Amino acid sequence: MQAQRIITHTDNMGKLTDMPTFQPSRRVELILLYSDDTGSTTRKKRHPPRKLKGLIAEKGDIFSTSPESDWGIS
Repeated sequence: MQAQRIITHTDNMGKLTDMPTFQPSRRVELILLYSDDTGSTTRKKRHPPRKLKGLIAEKGDIFSTSPESDWGIS
């Protein structure tokens, strides 16, 4: 089986555009992945839920508060 990646879009009727011509009497398997992307590559800045905002304050070094043996890493 040969693979070919085609990135296309739909027209105003929901039909795929720019599809290639296929060989007659051949079996073709299509896997459709729908993109939620609207063209923007920038990520939105994440914010905590309003209920949690301001409840927790980071005070100092949080990584050295417990020894590595507590994490089972070594």
